[in-house]
Amino acid sequence: MKKLVILVLLLLNFGMAMTFADERIIVDRIANKEAEQLELQIPDETNPGPGKVTIEIINPDGSIEGTAYADFCKDLDGKINWNQPCTEFDEIYSLNKLNLILNREQLPGYEPAQEPDKNSRNMLAGLAALALIGSNTKKEDEEKEKEELELVDGGELKRIEAEPKWGDLSKTWDHPFTREIDAKFLLISEKTGSRSPLFSRKVADGAYLRAMLGSLATLLYPISFILAAMATYSVQFQAIPPKWYFFAALLVISTIDSFAGLVSAIVIFLATILSGHVTNRSEIMTLLGIVILIVAPAMIASSIRPIRRAIGKDYKWERLSDYALITLLSGWIIKGMIGSLNTLAHTQFAISFYANQIGLIVALAVMVRLALEDLAVHAYPVRLSITTPKKIEQSKFDKGVSKLLRIYIFLVIASEFIGINIKLLIGSVIFFLPTFLNLFGFKFKKTNEIYYWISPRGTFKIIAMIFIGGIFTALAKDALQSPKLFLAWSFVLLTIPGFVIQIISLAGKEPETDWKESQFGAWIYRAGGVLIFLTLTQVVRGVDIFAWVSSRI
Repeated sequence: MKKLVILVLLLLNFGMAMTFADERIIVDRIANKEAEQLELQIPDETNPGPGKVTIEIINPDGSIEGTAYADFCKDLDGKINWNQPCTEFDEIYSLNKLNLILNREQLPGYEPAQEPDKNSRNMLAGLAALALIGSNTKKEDEEKEKEELELVDGGELKRIEAEPKWGDLSKTWDHPFTREIDAKFLLISEKTGSRSPLFSRKVADGAYLRAMLGSLATLLYPISFILAAMATYSVQFQAIPPKWYFFAALLVISTIDSFAGLVSAIVIFLATILSGHVTNRSEIMTLLGIVILIVAPAMIASSIRPIRRAIGKDYKWERLSDYALITLLSGWIIKGMIGSLNTLAHTQFAISFYANQIGLIVALAVMVRLALEDLAVHAYPVRLSITTPKKIEQSKFDKGVSKLLRIYIFLVIASEFIGINIKLLIGSVIFFLPTFLNLFGFKFKKTNEIYYWISPRGTFKIIAMIFIGGIFTALAKDALQSPKLFLAWSFVLLTIPGFVIQIISLAGKEPETDWKESQFGAWIYRAGGVLIFLTLTQVVRGVDIFAWVSSRI
């Protein structure tokens, strides 16, 4: 009687090279017959792709009698097909293999359902970030007023008014054409503010640099132009993300001055279009993703917390919180956006392997930006008030157009994750229902303070959405064996936490007195802030906080 030890070695695509998985699934059993038909169970959490089962026949004395192999393929519907090659999708290429491919047409395709857990986390992170950036809850003391923009919500740059300081009296900004350039940027920003807040905000973004350096600050624009030309030339003007170091440099420049980022985005966009390299949907989506990424960093940063803060009550604590949270979340969001480029284009790009490095570089650039903003506020307050345009209110029509454009872009991007189907419609309606209610003038009756207290606000909203979303994701994973269905229904389920939180916040009545004004409340607020920061740090590191908490209950 032989003893069969079945060692299931799954040769899987885990986003790297085709390698043997670390885990072995061991089935230790006694064979009743010399020839016995075995039914092998492949774990449900196995990602779609090719695999190999190794069966070792072991004698009673422990020696190996023989070895047999069985190849299988798990398809996108979760079905295991034995001794059949995977022809439904391409394998996940390694970084080295992708770096050898110079022609866009030779790049392997990508199906989001090949990595359902990874892309489900990306969707959750994206929805949580959108909920934070697009929040229209009441203004808190630690946050400034936010104005609606077309792609993302960017915070208003505050006009700082004070007595002249040493920077105002210095010669660092007093260069030829400084006053003419100041006047031109102010005019463009204020003229376009009512129609295109996004463009207006980008024109005004470098106000702090012009306050300190005068006309010399505009040298960043030709540098951005040249760097963008070099970046797109490095990929022969194809609709491919440029080399990662070029891309990181462009994101750094965009973080320092968003208008410089817009210049580089326009260069890449026009060069790719005019060279005839945009001929299909995949190339269009690639170019869209690249352009959005380049123009996004400063806008994302300023939407999380004030990128510029006037000196006031609890300034040191609030500014420390700004540095910690803006830096952490900006890098995390950019990292997730880069990681989603494969999904957006349904093509595998080498740059996805550099998402961590680029996210870290952007986070450091955001920290430098905050330090420069503080230098401008403290040393150049008069100059800063001159270079910062006044806020221009949008008309209701323009606000409606901006919201509809934001919804359209959301639908386009989400469809690349799960396809155009009923799940996309249901999830989008749930996520944007509060926006529609607000757009058509529906007002919630704010009668109960309890809703105010139980609704997460600010960065705590991200933690709440990720934790609740983790519960929904776990339920979907248990109920659905098909990776494709799991990813599609995950999108629907992950929109529910943001919807519920938003509705509760809209119905909440804000207390007449701020609980943080008391000494005890201030200490609770600060302790909670530290706890939120530590939790977000784990989220950024990739820790599944729902799984971590549930494993300890």
